[in-house]
Amino acid sequence: MELHETEVKVPAPVTAETVVHSLREVIKFLFFVRQQMPCSYDDLKSSLLAAVGAEALGLPATEEVGADSRVEVQGAEGARAAPAPAARPRATSRERLAVKFFRELDALLGCLTPELLQTLRPTEVALFFGSSSLRPREIFSFALEQLPAPYATHCSVPSAERVVANAARRVIRECIPTVASCPPAASAMTAFLMVKAPCRALSDSGAGA
Repeated sequence: MELHETEVKVPAPVTAETVVHSLREVIKFLFFVRQQMPCSYDDLKSSLLAAVGAEALGLPATEEVGADSRVEVQGAEGARAAPAPAARPRATSRERLAVKFFRELDALLGCLTPELLQTLRPTEVALFFGSSSLRPREIFSFALEQLPAPYATHCSVPSAERVVANAARRVIRECIPTVASCPPAASAMTAFLMVKAPCRALSDSGAGA
């Protein structure tokens, strides 16, 4: 297995939210460029929302295409409900497979949370591709031990959210040369998310094997 390394700088302030969002976006990027899904995560999500709706994807209804238009309409005769959307056709077998994949990928991404980083202080997060986590064909590892401890405090305001989004884009840009130097991807593989944390952090959090 070839080894490729690069140093990625996370812009300050380094919050747990920034690191988690960056890791999630890089993982989505890796799934696409390593040919584990046919299009980008955002394109897949948009097409499935239009085809099967938010409920089938396990997402809130507010994310559904056209959700904002289903509101009460005020007319001369008073308020009335907007027309209900037309019923969707039955999902095809291909769409059902895509929904299953999307939900499994979303579940994998959901394992990375700010609380996990703050509680366990993982020193490494890795994405394995292969038939087994014991014999992966590809490993993408992110060393976190040089990040500041504790993490900076995150503020849920629009400006802070833009900083988080910009940080993720910068991390992806810095990863591109290293990923591009990797050999061509193999066929479809199973993905495994691995987290390495100090034993003391695991015992302090009450987590067991």
